[in-house]
Amino acid sequence: MSVVNFLLSNAPIAVIVLLAVMYLQNQMNRIHLSLLAKMDKDHSQLQKAVSELSEWVARIEGANST
Repeated sequence: MSVVNFLLSNAPIAVIVLLAVMYLQNQMNRIHLSLLAKMDKDHSQLQKAVSELSEWVARIEGANST
């Protein structure tokens, strides 16, 4: 019961702290989504480079076998 009394007596402070925590959580989520998008783009570029390199190796091996 003392926790409820404390929160009620300090309601403006509790609301400000809650809003600040929600804001920070939102910013962290935005950063996380941004990093995931960048990682996905980097992964796609890496897959493309590996694919091109594999084609190159196949062509070189084909040229060496003839």
